[in-house]
Amino acid sequence: MTSTTILTLLLVFSFAIGRFLRRFDTPHFVFSGMIYLVFGLLLGSTLGFGLLTEEILYKLEPMTDLLTGIAGFLLGLRVRVLMQNKRSFLSGTLTATASFVFTAIALFFLAPFVVNFADITLNLSPLKGIAIGDNVVLAFLNLSEVNRHQLWFALGAGATACSISLLSLGTVSKFNKNSSEITRVLSIIAPTGQLVAVSFLGVFLALARADTSSSTLQISMGTWFVVVLLSGLLCGLLFSLFIGRQSDEKRILLAALGAIIFAAGLGTLLNVSALFVCFITGLTISVFSSYAPILKESLIRLEEPVFVLLLVIGGAFWKPALNSGWLLPVAYFAVRAVVFSGLAQVIHKQITNRQLTRLGQGLLGQDLIAVAVALSLSKQFPTLAQLFLTTVLGSIFFNDIVANSLLKKVILDNEQAIEAEPIIIEDEPS
Repeated sequence: MTSTTILTLLLVFSFAIGRFLRRFDTPHFVFSGMIYLVFGLLLGSTLGFGLLTEEILYKLEPMTDLLTGIAGFLLGLRVRVLMQNKRSFLSGTLTATASFVFTAIALFFLAPFVVNFADITLNLSPLKGIAIGDNVVLAFLNLSEVNRHQLWFALGAGATACSISLLSLGTVSKFNKNSSEITRVLSIIAPTGQLVAVSFLGVFLALARADTSSSTLQISMGTWFVVVLLSGLLCGLLFSLFIGRQSDEKRILLAALGAIIFAAGLGTLLNVSALFVCFITGLTISVFSSYAPILKESLIRLEEPVFVLLLVIGGAFWKPALNSGWLLPVAYFAVRAVVFSGLAQVIHKQITNRQLTRLGQGLLGQDLIAVAVALSLSKQFPTLAQLFLTTVLGSIFFNDIVANSLLKKVILDNEQAIEAEPIIIEDEPS
């Protein structure tokens, strides 16, 4: 079967599933990331039928970059709405950052017991500084005694841990996101965690690839680093300049798709994730363009097909093995569960002065953005690819067992927690 035929079948399958999910009130198992991961494994060459071989997956890399770019762009379009709920946004940011810190530290110290990083060879030069010109130092990091492979794995996995499922919030609960306080808060904190995850991803990939990428493009390291930070912003501004005062919805959508393709290609060229550059592009349009609501309404239909395709491709890339490496997804899942369960409710109460029962237990799910971040890390760190995929994709299996049922219970418990006021019986007039 040719790569074109396989690509066509994958696209038809993902859009058919996406249309089904949009049209019907589907049961939870249809939205389960585990199903599409297993489907990808069955199509792959490691445990499956070998339809998606390494050669075909290599040919599909541009499509994978585009899919991750679309996911990042859709997330960026939500920024304006998130900023309108400043307290919940701040609560989500602090909670996601805490998850990153604890997960990164835990995996940094645990990973050497599972993997011998000294045997892994990466074409990464020591990170000593990033400077603009010869005199102005932008950043300095003295890590001469730290194994770079171990460091980037811990930081990358920590960034992925910030991501919180957004799709399951609307499906498992079967509630309107604006119907109660708990669903409103969850609908803000979930994409905020994804925003933090993608931001960390961009920073870490920029730092990890600064030296090699700037040498390839024959520009100074400082200039290259600034270009990475501004590339998404420029793509967003180019969209605004191109569209002008046009109000035709088809032309707006065409311009947005062009911006996504250009931003994804630019992210690949700069050796940072298309996910990050497209996220900055969407963020710029969300903040500065009046067409952001139109784009969000039109492109949101792509969310489910992208969700399905990325999980299938991620499963095909993944080469799981029965070894000690499964300690990493177990630790990853356990640390996230403890951090979110223990800190999310406390942080939210301190910032908003509102009490929500077991808030953190509704934030354990992961799917679309987590897989996109894992695939981005795998592409930039090829020798660590299976370590990232096993850690993140393996934890999705644990998430599917408990996360969605906990989410439903959290919503029901908070919606049923109604204060009972005493009933005052007035004396009847004589």
